[in-house]
Amino acid sequence: VTTHDYEERVNTAKIVKKVGLDLCSGGLFGMGESLQDRVDLAFALADLDVDSVPLNFLDPRPGTPFEGKPNPLTPNDCLRSLAMVHFAMPTTEVRIAGGRETTLRDLQPLALYPANSMFTSGYLTTGGQDYETDKRMIEDAGFEIELT
Repeated sequence: VTTHDYEERVNTAKIVKKVGLDLCSGGLFGMGESLQDRVDLAFALADLDVDSVPLNFLDPRPGTPFEGKPNPLTPNDCLRSLAMVHFAMPTTEVRIAGGRETTLRDLQPLALYPANSMFTSGYLTTGGQDYETDKRMIEDAGFEIELT
């Protein structure tokens, strides 16, 4: 259910940029979209000149239509999607967000290469990997932490 159509959302994003605010807009992968849909999203966000792109990955939740269904995303799907978004917007902050722990699994550290930011210790509706584990993963991959 949505209260605003796509055109209204795009117009709002353009207004945000016009008045000089930072624009953060992203997506949720794994909801049945095609690979082309992901590409289209990346280039639509690039056209809007977003400042940051949080990318979430489906983590089927109890009480939703996805409860009990297998997650369609593989770790490689997620990595390819992150790389494609980075390719479409090489100077934009790509943020790894919800669902990363359950979809990327042991390949989480590799996601730090196409992305340059991540959420830690929880999301809107679910808990996440704890900060100390994330910190160790980031440092083990050879990156430095910059808190914002």
